[in-house]
Amino acid sequence: MSMLKGLTFTTAPKAANLISPIEYRRNKLVTNLLEQRDIAQADAEGRELTITRKRWHLTETGEKKRVEVAKRLKRWWSKDADGKVVLVVRWGARLLELNGDKTAIAVGDATKLVPTLDKLVAAARAGELDPAIEKANKDRKSTRLNSSHVSESRM
Repeated sequence: MSMLKGLTFTTAPKAANLISPIEYRRNKLVTNLLEQRDIAQADAEGRELTITRKRWHLTETGEKKRVEVAKRLKRWWSKDADGKVVLVVRWGARLLELNGDKTAIAVGDATKLVPTLDKLVAAARAGELDPAIEKANKDRKSTRLNSSHVSESRM
């Protein structure tokens, strides 16, 4: 212990404190929007997009091995009854309310999908979608609190 007396100790900064929670959520949404843009670009070019992730799997001998697995891709757009493309922005399983209580963007033609996603990426980077993200987070937390209260009362 005598060797440690000459050292000055302090608490280490947490990695989470390097960026604010708002910036973290914004970056997460931008990443997801860019992924949707890549999917839309691949669809427009007529090619299949595969995004891989690394996972740990057990081999037959019981060893852990790191392998690449294809990620299941979900498109955030669909076609309405008229055949026009409608885009939603997701925050987890929730739809972001982008304009008041509106959750979808009428894109129209499929060729306008990539430019629309580019505009959404720019808006997210500028912080214009932060209130919608915050509302979705608050809704998620209140739902989680209410469901845990209900499950406790049933026990």
